Amino acid sequence: MKRLVIFASIALVAAGVVMADPAEGIWKTEVDDGSYAPAKRTKCGSNICKIIARAFNAGGECKSSNNGKMLF
Repeated sequence: MKRLVIFASIALVAAGVVMADPAEGIWKTEVDDGSYAPAKRTKCGSNICKIIARAFNAGGECKSSNNGKMLF
């Protein structure tokens, strides 16, 4: 009986992890000419949107005209 309770508890925790949407959060874009941008993925209604949050180059954080731009 104790094993059944432990197994059921593990199964419930695992089901919660599986149902979480892994697409949401901060994602780093591909490096292009030494620059990259962390982009935030969030829900936009029933879709997922990806918006550029900041930009970086070899010298660190830089200003970019792409900040705030929606990728998809």
